[in-house]
Amino acid sequence: MAKAFYTSVGNEPVVLQKEALGFICNRLQMALYREVCNLVMSGVCTVEDADKAVTFGPGIRWGIMGPSLVFELGGGAGGVSGLMNHLNDSISLWLGDMADWKEFPQDWAKVAQEGVNAELANRSPETGNTHQSLEEYRDAMLIQLLKLHIVISLVAFVSGSAYGIFFAANAPNAASVTVREAVDTLTEEYRDRLEEISDTVQHDRQDIVANDDVYYIRWQDVLAVFSSYVAGSEQGAPVAALTENQVDKLREIMWAMNAVDYSTRAETAVIETTDKNGKATTTEITETVLVIELTHKAPNEMALDYHFTVRQNTYLQLLQDPQYEELWAELLGGFAQGGGELMNPDSTRTPTGTLQWPLPVAGTITSPFGHRIDPLTGEVSSHTGTDIACAEGTPILAAADGIVTVANGLDSWGGSYGYYIQIDHGTGLETLYAHCSSICVTTGQQVQAGQVIGYVGHTGRATGSHLHFEVRANGNRVNPLQNFL
Repeated sequence: MAKAFYTSVGNEPVVLQKEALGFICNRLQMALYREVCNLVMSGVCTVEDADKAVTFGPGIRWGIMGPSLVFELGGGAGGVSGLMNHLNDSISLWLGDMADWKEFPQDWAKVAQEGVNAELANRSPETGNTHQSLEEYRDAMLIQLLKLHIVISLVAFVSGSAYGIFFAANAPNAASVTVREAVDTLTEEYRDRLEEISDTVQHDRQDIVANDDVYYIRWQDVLAVFSSYVAGSEQGAPVAALTENQVDKLREIMWAMNAVDYSTRAETAVIETTDKNGKATTTEITETVLVIELTHKAPNEMALDYHFTVRQNTYLQLLQDPQYEELWAELLGGFAQGGGELMNPDSTRTPTGTLQWPLPVAGTITSPFGHRIDPLTGEVSSHTGTDIACAEGTPILAAADGIVTVANGLDSWGGSYGYYIQIDHGTGLETLYAHCSSICVTTGQQVQAGQVIGYVGHTGRATGSHLHFEVRANGNRVNPLQNFL
């Protein structure tokens, strides 16, 4: 009962096996401080140097793990027992020279305060040279240490280290899967649901809308909620690989944050056709438009739904830090290091508007903007962009200066767009680059015309390697070739 309560308010409980006088943490702290007092009162070192010895000696290790685990590593293959046996004679000498007082010397309080005052005088304002600034420095460093504990898992995964806390590169046994494997499975389930709607609901044209104008699963948000839920629970269990039950929980969170619905509406359109004599003409048709409706729930909404504790909310906040967006994308495979270089667009595609050609090669326009024969269904459908076929891995170039508003390197389906990028060029002009094999920009990044932002691929709903290029003016999709390129 007590353990559950302290965990629920964000603490890490220490369980006593038998009754003891005082708190374990205080006893350990006082045992160390007694030796600090002994060294200072014996003239071995100053208060400042004793603090340095702890801070940059055992303290820096104890901030990561306890003394027994530190000694386990210090003993090498022999572990903690090997270390104790190896250093037994030296340890005996040290223990024999240490203080065994039952109380501190009477004048220690005065000596300690004078020593602390001298130490503060030698510190900078940034590291705390007054009581208040020292308190602020301590709190800031504690937050950074907690942050390091939480996000070291991502860094470890990307660097190939074996010390990942949340995410391991390989599942430890047949009964578990890696996070990436689970994400691939759930992304496929999500894609299957969208395609099931498309296949079973009669329609002539399909559109997709979202409450936040994003068409992909924000896997970094889903995994942040999941990791905070699991690692911040009463047991506080880290996640290296996922059990079947954990995959079910991840699935529950994914669907709660990515609800799918649909509706249909009738819409009239004018299309170009040829009459029986082969003469070009136009005709008016009435289409049934299938609208896929995505409703995304934010992590803070999930935290309320799951009644997150203080500890869980702290994990969630830190895991959502924008600076880790690249690490999330690398974890899930859609982000490519590098990019950013400026390249010239293909010289045979001379721009007539405000945008330049989005590729360094001419490519082949396989599907123009507007009504077309869908290459997958064979039916007449409305195409919202221009498809430019070219080799897999061809660099994709920003068509103008702007700010990246969407950088989906996490969801390989992406609402049928696959990995995709969207850029806001100002004055209501936006461009979208879909079906990338990988991307090399992040949300909020400023880019220049001709800058490499990703690479051509066939992720999402695609029949082959090509760039699906869209232009939007004041929120409406327009023909890139007629209006801007």
